[in-house]
Amino acid sequence: MRTTHGVLHDLFSTPVFTALPAACCVVGYRLARTGHRAWAAYSIGTAVVFLVGFALAGAGFAQNPVLMPVGGLFQRLTLVVGFGWLAALAISLPRFQKTPGSA
Repeated sequence: MRTTHGVLHDLFSTPVFTALPAACCVVGYRLARTGHRAWAAYSIGTAVVFLVGFALAGAGFAQNPVLMPVGGLFQRLTLVVGFGWLAALAISLPRFQKTPGSA
């Protein structure tokens, strides 16, 4: 039987694991349109890595015999990748006000 804490944990973590890769894709698209190709690639790559890590963590939590011992590790690495992108984006945002190649 699931506990209230477990249900709430899943309920509140779902937006993080769905909205963060979606944000990566949206930001990647916008940056590509403004000529920031490297950042666009980094953003889309982060979304892909995040979703793969999420799938691997989910398989581990679903008791896949190979992934079960490392499901939590994949979950935490996935969060590090996603929040690392978010922090790097926040630090770099002021530079995106200028066009690429300008001083």
